[in-house]
Amino acid sequence: MIRTLILLPLLVISYILAAQDWPHDQCEAAKVIQLGELLPAENNQSATTTPSETPEKSPITCIKTFENDLWYRFTTESGYTHYEVIIDPIFCNTPAGLQAMVIKAEACDLTTYEYKACVNPYAEEALQMVWREEEAGVNYLIYVDGYDGTQCSFKLRLMGYERDPRDPETISQEQNDYDGPPPVLELPEAETFFTNNEAVIRWTAQTQDDTRYFIIQKVRQYRDRIYGTNIARVEASNTVGSNGAAEYEYIHNSAFTEGMNYCYRIVEIKADGQKAYSAPMCLEATLNEDFYISPVYPSQNPGIYVIKFRNFRKQNLAFSVLDQDQNELKSLVRAKEPKGDGTITIDMTDYDPGTYFLKVLGKEERYLREFVVD
Repeated sequence: MIRTLILLPLLVISYILAAQDWPHDQCEAAKVIQLGELLPAENNQSATTTPSETPEKSPITCIKTFENDLWYRFTTESGYTHYEVIIDPIFCNTPAGLQAMVIKAEACDLTTYEYKACVNPYAEEALQMVWREEEAGVNYLIYVDGYDGTQCSFKLRLMGYERDPRDPETISQEQNDYDGPPPVLELPEAETFFTNNEAVIRWTAQTQDDTRYFIIQKVRQYRDRIYGTNIARVEASNTVGSNGAAEYEYIHNSAFTEGMNYCYRIVEIKADGQKAYSAPMCLEATLNEDFYISPVYPSQNPGIYVIKFRNFRKQNLAFSVLDQDQNELKSLVRAKEPKGDGTITIDMTDYDPGTYFLKVLGKEERYLREFVVD
């Protein structure tokens, strides 16, 4: 018998693959994955989206657009407090890679979703999501999507742990934190306020040798839940052997809107990775509407520093350099400065290393910027 071998062109093969209808393209048909299981060959090439089940986008989650999603589901088991999903791309047709999230949900109804983890590296790299769930029998969804329509083949693994598997360094690199108290972080003093068009977060804490660092999170509320976006890490001061608490401060420089409310919380990270959360601290943005001054930056030339400013009305701007005790060292006046952007260069080559201040006075408002000369 003569056998005929038919070789299909690569384009035809690609079309056949693209025409497949993946059953777990729909949330209701999510593929079940067991704890400890590895799915070795997943592919979102022919997947689409369904608006009624599509999760929330940024800023509630880390995903900006939804293109070609796949769904997976599992149920938590007793004996575990933390779970981990690892998604490892094998090949993607663009360098944008995959984006993913973990959702606590009993049904495929976006109004009931409780987000537990989200990651979007904007690159073809492995995704890792770890979250806390101490209750057994809880239903979860795993959502995988190609960023900006990227098509990828990938591996997906689900793991469970008796304690948090992350080291403290990994925790500080995460984008969003959907966990919350308990444990509760009790702070002797904590306050937030606006100055120089920036939000100042200031607190004291009895930081012992088991405190690794603090994370400053911008807090948002979604329905009846709150979550935090990591914006900064502040190293802890060891207060062992002292009677007082250490003082901390972080200044958040961002594009604030006058009159809007902004909320923050402080997360303490222990040496073993355990987290404790402060209560949210909220404040209303009160902005300088005359002019804006950037932080003081070192230039490429030793001893030379630069600031940028934006002037919103024609006025005199007075710039002064002050020492650590805020005594004036030198000054400059830009008379009748027009509206627009400008730059000021500060020559500190004749001054010793240390802490200095830049004071800027306008017609009605002022800025005071601290900077360090090395």
